[in-house]
Amino acid sequence: MKKINFNRVIRIAVGSTLSFFVCHMLGIQNSASAAVITLLSVRDTKKDTLSDVVKRFFSYLFSMVTAFLLFTAIGYNAPAFFLFMLILVSVCYKLNWLNTLSSSTVVVTHFLLQQSFAPDFVLDEIFLVIVGTSAAILSNLMFSDNSDELRRKMEYIESDLKSFLHRMERFLLGTEPLPDKDWLHFISAHLEDGARAGLEYTKNVFDDSAYYHEYMTMRQNQLDTLIRIYESLERLRNDFPLKEDISEIFRRLADNVNKRECFVYNRPLIAGVISKYKKLPLPTGMTEMINMAALMDILNELLYFSDLKMTFVEHLTPKQKERYYKETVEG
Repeated sequence: MKKINFNRVIRIAVGSTLSFFVCHMLGIQNSASAAVITLLSVRDTKKDTLSDVVKRFFSYLFSMVTAFLLFTAIGYNAPAFFLFMLILVSVCYKLNWLNTLSSSTVVVTHFLLQQSFAPDFVLDEIFLVIVGTSAAILSNLMFSDNSDELRRKMEYIESDLKSFLHRMERFLLGTEPLPDKDWLHFISAHLEDGARAGLEYTKNVFDDSAYYHEYMTMRQNQLDTLIRIYESLERLRNDFPLKEDISEIFRRLADNVNKRECFVYNRPLIAGVISKYKKLPLPTGMTEMINMAALMDILNELLYFSDLKMTFVEHLTPKQKERYYKETVEG
């Protein structure tokens, strides 16, 4: 069963009621049509609603001019209406305005039934469209700013990552077994939820708002990296070199996961351990070869894990840094 979008339900109900009663109180003919126009214009996001309203308004103007030319030339009859629908549907298909067909058709039928393009009646019909679409825009302003919720989700995700990285550190130190892979699925579920919320926020505000979605994408890429590291850790056999060094990297990553420019601290440490790895003697047996290959993969992925945050920061716009990223690391 499909989940009810209560936010949209309330917006449609409020907007349609508002547009109907405004037109009714002002004595506008066919005032019920304003509620229908509002209902058809309310979309899931503010940007989609605004785009729909613009298309709907121009579609209506085109429909009114076309109907005027046809009805006055042929008459207020079925052949004229057929030609009107033929032209309107063709143009809407061509311009991808199919969602505007219903409201434009409803309004034009008023002229057909009234058999008149009297100035007062034309003004009433224009007012219906203006009130109906304006109510849709106003109702979408009811969308609440969920940036606080997004920041909480970010904190939960950072806490998840920190806990998992510390558990991998303790595994390398031999104080506990490799954590269950379900931990990764648990973090992935949190990230998917955060990514959906970030995308919804991006679509519902009109300023430079992609920060949260880009952040969630960066964390999802980091999680993919952790999954590959986890699989490489599973390949390790018996004793292997650089245990303490790599465990220190995990500890540093965990401690710095929520810091703004954590790569400033992480990258030199990881690069130093990679330098140590390259100075190790060549493997002499199959087990050592498997371990060395797994260790190289782990170190490269750890460096990539850190660089993902660096890339994320480098691609932030000045406006994003000013609004979302004020904390910086000095020195």
